Parts: sequence; C-alpha cells; structure tokens
Amino acid sequence: MATAIALPGFNDLRCFEVYENIYPKGSQPARIYGLPKMHNDFGPNSTPPFRPIVSSIGTYNYKLAKYLCNLLAPHIPTEHCATDTFTFVQDIPSLSMFGKFMVSFDVESLFTDIPLEECIDLAVNYISEGNPDLKLSKPELRSLFTVATAQTHSYLTVLSMTKLTVWPSGLPLLPY
Repeated sequence: MATAIALPGFNDLRCFEVYENIYPKGSQPARIYGLPKMHNDFGPNSTPPFRPIVSSIGTYNYKLAKYLCNLLAPHIPTEHCATDTFTFVQDIPSLSMFGKFMVSFDVESLFTDIPLEECIDLAVNYISEGNPDLKLSKPELRSLFTVATAQTHSYLTVLSMTKLTVWPSGLPLLPY
C-alpha cells in the first residue's frame, strides 16, 4: 500500500483516495488546435480566423480539473439550460408558448474572454460555502483551481500556456 503524503486537506483515508485520483501520473502536454470561424467575413485569398481549442485529455492536471468540476457542478443552475440539441428539441413541445416568443441570440465569443481570476474566485466561494465538510481551505482550493486552469502546457511551443488570464476552451472546467 502506498504511504500517505502529508498534504493540507488530504489527511484522512477518504481524502487520500481523492489525492491518489487527482495526483498527476503519465501525462502529456495539451493539444491546441483551431476551428475555423466560417461565419466571419474574410478576404478571397485569406484564411478564416480560428477559434483556439485546448484538448487537455491526458494532461497532468486533467484529473484535478475533473475533480474540481464535480465539486462545482452542483452549484451551477441547470433549470433553464438545455444540455444538448436533442434535449432542446424534446423539451420544446412541452413548453407553454401562449403570449410568449422565442429568441435566438448570436454568441459572440463562446467563453474565450472570461476573466480567469474572477472565475476562480467565484468557483472557490461557491464550493467553500456549499460544502461545509470539505477539508480544503479557500487558499488551498484556489491553488488547486490555478493548477487546473492557468498552468496548462501545450505542444504548440509558441502558445505554450504557462500564464493564462482567460479561461481556456476545452478544459473539463469550462463554464457552462
């Protein structure tokens, strides 16, 4: 059996199991790719702009991000959200639309400019206040969120993300 490592917030067996599950093992850098923004205007001999996507599956902080996502998920309201197109289409007939109308808004930037520090602060507050039995302090939780989001590294050396100021798309902790 593995010996326990003294780490604040992970001092009993249940917490040690969590620690073992989020501890980085056999990792690889994130992969960055781009999806072309075909709806944008671009010149006849130019390339369309790209929306950067970070695939973090297999990275050293992926399991930590999944753990934090599970802590945060109960605090995200889902009452007025459709999880996917199929659910939306299924729910439409049951809506009472008398005297109402439906509006579709064009999403401008799909979460690419969400301030990271503000999001981390909100997430830490929601989790801390909603989980009084959590053995992690706010500073420890904030540190874990920083590792899970701002310290993502990628294969693309030019865009190696060692200091992010916005929430990267493609992480398990992506805002809904």
